[in-house]
Amino acid sequence: FPSHDMGRGKFIMRIDADDVLAEDAIEMMILRQKMDGTQGVLTGYYETKPCLTVTSAIIENKWHPAGCLLAKWAVNELKYKEDLKYLEGREFFERFNNMYDISFIKEPYWYRRNHPEQKTAQPDHPDNKRNG
Repeated sequence: FPSHDMGRGKFIMRIDADDVLAEDAIEMMILRQKMDGTQGVLTGYYETKPCLTVTSAIIENKWHPAGCLLAKWAVNELKYKEDLKYLEGREFFERFNNMYDISFIKEPYWYRRNHPEQKTAQPDHPDNKRNG
């Protein structure tokens, strides 16, 4: 969330520049956040080719950091309590999950483009080192 301090609303929406949100994604995520009283909402998503051709639907992965909606106050509180400089990635979301409640919507509300240039496809990405 490089520019989260500039946001003026109650929520921070995290999505990569090359991914696409469903038309009603934000509305549905805010509704779930209000119904559940949580500080974050994650959803299922579609894995796609660069041209957005769907290759699979991911409805069980609650931890993908893109396509999430987080309460701005909680992000700021975590940032200052934990002295975090990097507000993305697995470490941030593990800490967020340990401190706050997160809802999960199984329905896919965003499209994740897979392409060889993305950070997570690189051999030196932390997730690839952890799994390999």
